Amino acid sequence: MALLVSLLLLNEFEFFQAFGAIIRASLFKLCLVSYFLCMVPILLGQIGVVTFFLSLFIAAIAILGLHFYLKKKQVTKEKLKQLILIPAGIILGAFAILYLFKAIPPVPLSVQYIGVYHKVKKQSDEYQLTYTRSKWLFWQNGDQDFEASKGDKVYVFTRIFAPGNFADKIYLRWMKKNRQGDWETSDRIPLKITGGRGKGYRGYAYKSNYQPGRWKVMVETSNAQELGRISFEIIPKNNKQPIELKTDIH
Repeated sequence: MALLVSLLLLNEFEFFQAFGAIIRASLFKLCLVSYFLCMVPILLGQIGVVTFFLSLFIAAIAILGLHFYLKKKQVTKEKLKQLILIPAGIILGAFAILYLFKAIPPVPLSVQYIGVYHKVKKQSDEYQLTYTRSKWLFWQNGDQDFEASKGDKVYVFTRIFAPGNFADKIYLRWMKKNRQGDWETSDRIPLKITGGRGKGYRGYAYKSNYQPGRWKVMVETSNAQELGRISFEIIPKNNKQPIELKTDIH
């Protein structure tokens, strides 16, 4: 969005308009590469390093096809280099570098919902999510201020969008903040997902062995690309006052 807004603003200046053809050619390559990065994982039904670089390879083949087509149309070598080869090389290289630094989201997957609960129970085709949160904390998902009694389990429920023929694994990484203020991994629990459901694939994991303090759970791919996260605090419940349980249906 920032890139698009910047281009709209810059397009009002004459010096930028002089580069109109190059900018349009570069945006076309950006759209083409983005298209294959979405479509190839959908067609293969999986994500990962091989799938990502296969997508880039197919995009490069498509760009080369355009290059040879324009060459037959008597477009000069200098023009082809300026409009096709240089922008394509920069864009493909940028996507590869950003991927290696885990700065690109693992499309086509996306987290639609994630929350912390006292209990998750599947009944028929529904998931019943039990929580104790006050109605005044409406911005939280479940019990992000988790009051834990003895024997309680901490459940993290998530709903993930995945295309129809998609079948792969994601992981729920449980992390706790230590006394030095650093995050330490406690568990990394696999969750096999399948696509095709309009409201997203539903799944959960729970933890029964935990300590009070600040926690977060990150939803990530096998190569540690992050899909989403939720932060919460586990607080020991000392009094024996009964709590009101509420239930959401997903």
